[in-house]
Formats: sequence, structure tokens, C-alpha cells
Amino acid sequence: MINMKKIHTIKFILALILCLNLHSQNVGIGTNNPHPKAIVHLEDSTRGLLPTRLTSAQRDTLTNKPEGLAIYNISTHCLEFWNGSQWISTCASTAPCVAPPPPAISSNSPVCTGFSINLTASNITSATYVWTGPNGFYSTNQNPTIPNATMAHAGTYCCRVYVAGCYSKDTCLNVTVIPSGFVLKATPPTGLASYPNIFTANNKWYLVGGYNNSWCVGTTNSYVYDPTTNAWSSIANIPAFHAAGTGFSNGTFGFILNGAHNCDITTNKVERYNISSNSWTANFGNSLLATHGSNTYYPENSDTLYLIGGRTGDGCCPCDITGNLYRYIVSTNTWTHVGTIPNGGRGHSAILKIKGKLFMGIGNSWVGCVYGKSDWYEFNENTNTFIAKANYPGTPDHKYCYFTIGDFGYVVDNDRTIWRYNPDNDTWQAMPCKVPSPCYRAVALNGKAYFYCITTGGQRELWEWTP
Repeated sequence: MINMKKIHTIKFILALILCLNLHSQNVGIGTNNPHPKAIVHLEDSTRGLLPTRLTSAQRDTLTNKPEGLAIYNISTHCLEFWNGSQWISTCASTAPCVAPPPPAISSNSPVCTGFSINLTASNITSATYVWTGPNGFYSTNQNPTIPNATMAHAGTYCCRVYVAGCYSKDTCLNVTVIPSGFVLKATPPTGLASYPNIFTANNKWYLVGGYNNSWCVGTTNSYVYDPTTNAWSSIANIPAFHAAGTGFSNGTFGFILNGAHNCDITTNKVERYNISSNSWTANFGNSLLATHGSNTYYPENSDTLYLIGGRTGDGCCPCDITGNLYRYIVSTNTWTHVGTIPNGGRGHSAILKIKGKLFMGIGNSWVGCVYGKSDWYEFNENTNTFIAKANYPGTPDHKYCYFTIGDFGYVVDNDRTIWRYNPDNDTWQAMPCKVPSPCYRAVALNGKAYFYCITTGGQRELWEWTP
């Protein structure tokens, strides 16, 4: 079928070329006498010339613009043309355009994936801000934020300001986005305590009982998380809640010991959990010393436990702090006092085994009513002696989240920074990406870390991290 519209278009183009030749490259539309200085001369008393219509956002995506390019801006309802360095609006004053100073800009780069990119610009009076960047980014906010950054958000961001019809020059910066290694997993149950007691067994993580910021506001609710299926399941409730206690497992049984117990300040009671039958034996045994805030080295499915420090009371004085280190052998059900940590007692310390060596320290002493410690030691299990190591560079205080992966130990600071300890050269290094939310407990399973977190709004989260 013959396309008459195309034929007419071709005829018009041919006629236009003919007119250009006949009139020395002057074209008249609506007139037979085009002005000699006009390439195209339009005459009409009922119609007008309609230029390209763009929004400000569309206009700002134009690149390689020739000087003199004109558009109609449907955002500002003004004709504008490009003078080679900025857009000039016909709505602006007829006085010469004075470009405002370019803004000083900054960002929080480098940014980890899943976190927010924060862009900031200096304050310029009466300015409209225009930001452009990768992944089609456009914003007129002075200080825009890009939530949940991905690798696609990495690149160059530019900002200019618009004052009284005049644009400043662009100011640009580069934003680096790095993989965080964090993946949000299945949401923990709402009945899970803020500070549960924990142990790992058979590649699963058990979170048992615990308290919610008060000795007597606790719970006996108990759960298990399976990273293979990414699923939470409830298990039999622990017979009585233990607050600020600790736990471990030999693979067949799980044990929860010490802590505040039924509103008492401290206890040395031990509750035993039968993993296969999902049942508890109350008051199964006792540790050597009643404490809360003790920490343990509890390797998965091990026969040996180390328990260090804690508080024997709840007074603000040195007398209720212990620095005792105990070794417990599960198979023989025997406890042995093997030493006292140097530099005084402490609670909520960190204790790790890295490349076959035991390390411990940090924590809070409460001497003089809250006093954090940064000291760090290697413990020789053969001679029962402590060897001083490089001090922890983070914030000295309670440590609820610590674990070992491969050849390194990790301790999570109060500001969510993950500090990595290298026993080979006795150094600490801050990891580039923080834990997304405040960490309340953490473990390592199959080369990955799992963080039980609670947001400032009270939402419970589980994050998986691959170093």
C-alpha cells in the first residue's frame, strides 16, 4: 500500500531544497518575500512556532549542548537557551546574568551497599539546587539522601545552583560504593528477649530466655535459627529465665548457666537442654561461682568451656567484680579455676579462640561506677598464664557480640564498627562496613557471622555477614 503521508513528506523536503536554491538559501513560509538575512522566515496571523518542550529534569540530562540551543521549559514556563556555560531564561531580568558561586559539596563516601548515600551542599541564599548523578539520579534538594545504596549508585555526582535565572558552574565529586557483605535474613520472633542467652549446636543458633533491660522483666521464650533454611522455630521454654547468663553446647546438650535468675541478682545454676527430645532438665548442676555478665568461649559441639569474669552482686564498688577464669570439661562435669585475668575483674568481656590460641579481655569493670577496659590478652592453656597483647582500639565497654571466622577474631563496638584482630601480627583493624543495626548477640557458623540486632524503633533483625 502506498503511504501518502511519506510521499507528502518527501515532496515537502524536495520543495524546501528547491526553495533554498531559488532564494539563495532563504526559506519563506507564509510569505513569498523572506527576509534576506533569515534562513527561514515564518509569517502567519493565526499560528505560532512551537519549540521543543522539556522539564528542568529532562533539560539537565542533555549533553554536548551547542551554544544557542533553545527550549521551552515547562517546569518554569519560560523560554531558555544555552549560552555555552549555562541556561539563560527569557523570564529572568534583562540585566546581564551574573552566575552565582558554585556550591561546596561533600558526601559520606565510601558507602557500603544497603546503607544511605548522604550528599551535602553549602548554603547559598535564594538558590535552587540541582543534583545529577549515576543511575538516573536527579534531585532539587540541597542535601539529598539515597537510601539502600547499590553498586549502581557509585560514580560522579554534580551539583549546581540556580539564582535569579542564572546557573552556577557544576561542582562534582566521586562516590565510592563497596559491597558490605550484609544480607538481611528472616525476621526474629517478637517474643525473643533483648539479651538472650545463646549457644550453637549442629550448625544452628539457639537463643534462650533472657531479659529486656530489667532483672525481673525477662522471658523463658526460647528459639532456634537454622541458617540452611533461613527459618526460626520455637523450642521448649527454659524452666526459669537467666538474665545476662551464658551458654554452650557439646552437640548433644545445650547448657545455660549463671546470670540473674528469677529476679535474684546472681545464680550459679545450670539448666540443660536435650536437643533431640526438645526438653529441659532444671537445676542440672552448678558452676563454681554465682555471677552475671560472665562471658564464655563456647566452640560449637566442644567438650571444653572457658568462663571469665562477671559480677557477684549489683553494687557500684570493686568488691562485686571478679576476674576469675574457669575451665569446664563437659564429659567429666568438672570445673577448674585456672587463673585470674590481669588488670582487675570485669564483666561482659570478649573471649575468642583464634588459630588454636585463646584470647580475652576488654569489658567493663564498674570500678568507680562504670569503667571500661581496653586491655587484651592471650591465655596459654598449658601454663595457665596471660600474655599482654595490643589494646583494643574501639570503645571500652560491654561486649555482647564477638566471634571467630577463619584466622581472625572479631569484636563489634558500641557504634556497630566491626574490629578484626589478627593474632599473627597482633593488630586490630576496623572493617569498612558497620553492622546495620545495634548488635545484641552474634555467632559464627559455616564461615559467616550472624547478628541479632534491634533497631532504634524496636524492630528485631537478623543479619548475615560474609567477611
